[in-house]
Amino acid sequence: MKKHIALGLSISLILFSFLSCGKKATAPKAGTAKPIDMLNLLPVDSQGVFFADIHTMMSIETINKSLEDHKESNMYFEFIEKTGVDPKEDIFFIAASITSKDQDSIQKAAAVINLKYDKDSLLGYIKDKSEEDGLQITEVDHNGVTIYTMEEDGKQTGFAFLDSSNIIAGNLEGIQSVLDVVNNQQDNIFKNEELSILLEETNKDTLFWGTLLIPQEAVEEAASQNPMLQNLKSVRAVIMNFDYKNQSILIDVNLKSSDPEKNEQLANALNGIKSFASMTAQEKPELGELLNKIQVTSGEEGIKVTADIPEELIKKISELTKAETAETEK
Repeated sequence: MKKHIALGLSISLILFSFLSCGKKATAPKAGTAKPIDMLNLLPVDSQGVFFADIHTMMSIETINKSLEDHKESNMYFEFIEKTGVDPKEDIFFIAASITSKDQDSIQKAAAVINLKYDKDSLLGYIKDKSEEDGLQITEVDHNGVTIYTMEEDGKQTGFAFLDSSNIIAGNLEGIQSVLDVVNNQQDNIFKNEELSILLEETNKDTLFWGTLLIPQEAVEEAASQNPMLQNLKSVRAVIMNFDYKNQSILIDVNLKSSDPEKNEQLANALNGIKSFASMTAQEKPELGELLNKIQVTSGEEGIKVTADIPEELIKKISELTKAETAETEK
């Protein structure tokens, strides 16, 4: 088992939730959190915010079956047995944020997880897995909370037990930033005017949603290296929603831009890429059908990418991928 897979599963099975504004924040009990409770704990300098309703996701039969059929399912069930945390029942929400890079090229990233768990069992499991993989856990104190960190490839990642219902995971700087918000030493994202406006426009009633401010320097650099990306220079932000209704996966991605001409050009370019991909997928009709489900349109305020993908089509593509993988491994 690769190091990052073991630790990644352990930590990622623990992400998201909180409360605060003004007074020192208090984290909500597992199962009672609302999106606003968790967003209140994310730092003001966040560039992007993401939220996942894990509890509802895990009630979808297709997701359950996918987890149990996955080649790493033995590790999944071992995790449940040794920690007592069943993702289907015990993990509720995950809220995460990222910042842009600072002058030292550090990008803070952290996720707050609202869940039911036993600290001793979970910590013991993570420590055992870390030892198996040759990773050393170091304890760092911040605001009276212990952050457990691991270094791999020169990067420090870790997690902290905020209370009996909430865990913070991410890189060291990101975890420290969330703890500063909890202790009223830093403002939360609602003091970030630009991001707050985007959050007002975001549909928060879907299984997964997120909003991201696009750094113009990053777009400029990408466009300078690839002329095809010139029209992206007008995009200022992205709002995304993913949901599951009537046995279909619903996708809605909105690229925010106030240049109608560039919006139309970018939409035409994306539709051109989609058409080309459809032609190259003629031997795999399922992939062609999937591409045809994707709609790209433009308007005065941006470009919209939407899709309504039936669950049955996802199953067909999954079976096709499994068959190709099996054939390759022969």
